[in-house]
Amino acid sequence: MSMVMSRTASARLALLALVVGWAGLPGTAASQTAVAGGLVAWGDSLPLDSRVLTELHRFEAEVEFGQDLAVGFVEEVRSRVISSAAVHSERILSDGCAPFVDVNIGDSEFPELKPIAEETGAKESWKDFRKSLIRTEMVACLTTDLGPESILQLYIGPEFRMAAESRIVDMWEDAEGSCMETKGVMGLVDPTRICNRIHTFSSDDLAAQHSQVVFNEGKEPYQDAYFKESLKSFVRIPGGVALHYINYTRAANLGRIERWIGAGQIEDSQKETVEELQRWLLLRNQGKPEEATDPNPHSETPGWPRPGPEGQAQD
Repeated sequence: MSMVMSRTASARLALLALVVGWAGLPGTAASQTAVAGGLVAWGDSLPLDSRVLTELHRFEAEVEFGQDLAVGFVEEVRSRVISSAAVHSERILSDGCAPFVDVNIGDSEFPELKPIAEETGAKESWKDFRKSLIRTEMVACLTTDLGPESILQLYIGPEFRMAAESRIVDMWEDAEGSCMETKGVMGLVDPTRICNRIHTFSSDDLAAQHSQVVFNEGKEPYQDAYFKESLKSFVRIPGGVALHYINYTRAANLGRIERWIGAGQIEDSQKETVEELQRWLLLRNQGKPEEATDPNPHSETPGWPRPGPEGQAQD
């Protein structure tokens, strides 16, 4: 366990050293790297919740992952979501906002964990688990007068989430954490009833939220076992903010056709959520927040952001 944890921790520290080392650069470059460096330092401080490991062990009825493999997986995912957010925040600030959505189902690689899987006799279990891992990453460019922290609070709030994401049935807070119930996606995932452990980070130019499932109902009709870790970050840019989102989710084993259909459904869902967020932001900029809760299907929507000259977003 210590071998895996030290490897992933050292990788984050190496990225932090690289980012902070650039902070001696003058002007804008220093502010760009300060944003990324603050994000990496915060991510490195996030605690490991033992309830995540308990949930991982529920995936295999015959062969358990074992503590080393479970901790290694959690640490590797954590390292990847934080590193990706830091790299993209700096890239957005230096090169401009270039929107994209990328959905990868079953092809995510974690080569650092293969030796542990072989040593612990969980090679096939690990192989099956990886085949059903869904990785979603997105960058979106939003026009708004609001700052990163205000937009993050709007984006994660029940009012917006339940209006923008049709799969969400209910959201509430209890002793387990921030909880929600969602509908299933036919051929992809069953309905879920889960609670997330939430951590937030905020600076003048960036606001972020880390979320990880720590409780899963696990009984019919809900997903019997569930892993999810995500990071949402909003970075201030000229004329608005850029959203970077990365999420790892473990779903049921998927065939080739189900992967293709599932990837398209996830991509469409992400784009629709961003379009709805941009619409809410435009209404708030106009001083009409109440209209955001009463969508007009005939009103003009901003559409999916497209890259313009030099990577800048255009309408």
